[in-house]
Amino acid sequence: MSPIHLASLARAAVCNPSVYLGRSLLVLALVVVPVIARHATIAAAESFSVSDPLITKLSSPTTAIVDGRGFRSGVQSVAQAAGVNVWIDRNVDPDRIIAAGKLGPTVYDALAKLAEQNGCRVLVAPNMVVLGRAAWLDQVASMIEQSPKGTSSRSTSDIVWPDLTTPSEALAIVRSVSREKSRQESPTESYQKSPEQLPHDLWPEVSWKDVRFPIAETLVRAQFVDANEGPVRSLSHRYVGLSLETAKEAIASASDSESASDSGLASGSGLASDSGNGPGNEADARTRVRKRGRDIEVLGNAEVHRALMAALVMRAKRDRPASSTEATFTLTTRARASDILVKLASAGGIVCTIELSAIDVCDQQVTLEAKDATIEELVRMITDQVGASVTFSELGFVVTQ
Repeated sequence: MSPIHLASLARAAVCNPSVYLGRSLLVLALVVVPVIARHATIAAAESFSVSDPLITKLSSPTTAIVDGRGFRSGVQSVAQAAGVNVWIDRNVDPDRIIAAGKLGPTVYDALAKLAEQNGCRVLVAPNMVVLGRAAWLDQVASMIEQSPKGTSSRSTSDIVWPDLTTPSEALAIVRSVSREKSRQESPTESYQKSPEQLPHDLWPEVSWKDVRFPIAETLVRAQFVDANEGPVRSLSHRYVGLSLETAKEAIASASDSESASDSGLASGSGLASDSGNGPGNEADARTRVRKRGRDIEVLGNAEVHRALMAALVMRAKRDRPASSTEATFTLTTRARASDILVKLASAGGIVCTIELSAIDVCDQQVTLEAKDATIEELVRMITDQVGASVTFSELGFVVTQ
């Protein structure tokens, strides 16, 4: 309908509102609502930047070996060493023994390899990495996409619950911390008063740092979502730090993979550029990508966004400063030797490799007290305590027995 005809209807409505008012409002609704909806979709797009703290952690170098551990234990070992929050699909065997060999070269690659070995994928959300079945992750991503994203919804806090916590208790803890908006107060006094009851289960302990409340609640609820519940939303994300060419290459690699085909992404011709009419809609099976200033905005399925996230992590890895093994540290700590070694390597921007022969001795608890010591000096203090040997190179160090 032309603007002239709309103006005529408006003038006629003033003269005879009883005849034209309903039709005018209907016409205006048809014209205006799609515009509002489109802008709402763009505004709600989640943004990931090459400089985000989570992306920086995921791009950290690691070559850990966690063979012989259960899936959950191995994932938590890699994640905790890097300071990354993780959440695992409850329908995945947490005790399946890992035989993945050397992990890396980045924390993201390590988590992705562990996930793949257990028939899982990785989903990166704001300050959270979720591992689970591909179909379930699609549902989780869709739920996170629909979670509140207003200013108040972006406030974060630490979420902690003990081992053997029930899902209902976990949900109540999240809500209690959200209400109190305080990291210092324990929610244990009030969490049992939550009226909502989720299916019974016993969950392992959790210690999440700086998590958005809507995302924490979504992850708790998502454990009871049917992976085959139905079609999922296309996801709209913005990526800061990727070139348009790199984004298109990542999307093309996703469209060529078997998993992307299973997700409904057409191979080859599934990519459409859109420079002015928005990123598309949920019914559009094609992936849409466009450049908005410094951002690359992409509407696509979860597999597409996994490829883009891998590209973003790779870019962050290239942008990392050179290793700083000559820096000195003053610290007092007691922890598992392998965890301290991985953290020291990450701090220096170098690679830590623990050979299979040294896995057992590096599981020992060690006490480290040092002042103005270099990374090499600290590493040797640790290996001396556990009775291991270490060899240094330009890339990092290798611990052997």
